[in-house]
Amino acid sequence: MSELDDLARRITALEARMKEVARDAGAARVLASGADGDVSELRAVLRSHTSVLNTIRSDQLQLRLELTNRIDQLEARLDAKVDHLEARLDTKVGQLDTKVDQLDAKVDQLDAKIDIKVDQLDAKIDTKVDQLRSGQEEILRLLRERG
Repeated sequence: MSELDDLARRITALEARMKEVARDAGAARVLASGADGDVSELRAVLRSHTSVLNTIRSDQLQLRLELTNRIDQLEARLDAKVDHLEARLDTKVGQLDTKVDQLDAKVDQLDAKIDIKVDQLDAKIDTKVDQLRSGQEEILRLLRERG
């Protein structure tokens, strides 16, 4: 009977071990169920975060497009202003060139008039000097005759 006793003892140990395994399996199922719930919750959070990131990306793309359009508009306005100011500046420079040319012509006219006046004055001075020389010569002649 010792084999039977040994078999009975082994069966009892095996049954005890099976109860233990069953308890462990139950605990494992509870843990797995909890882990499954945690994983499901994490997936939901991940989907939510992904959705938020996609929304932010979409907003950034829209803002980038709006910013690019606005920059293009501002560059176009700036280019138009620069062109307008360059045209005005060219016009003003042209007008100033015309006025400077007119002033140069007036200066040339005045210079010519002054040359004429100086020549006339020089001729008058020459005439007066000649008259003075003649007068001095006449005075010297009269002084010599008296003396």
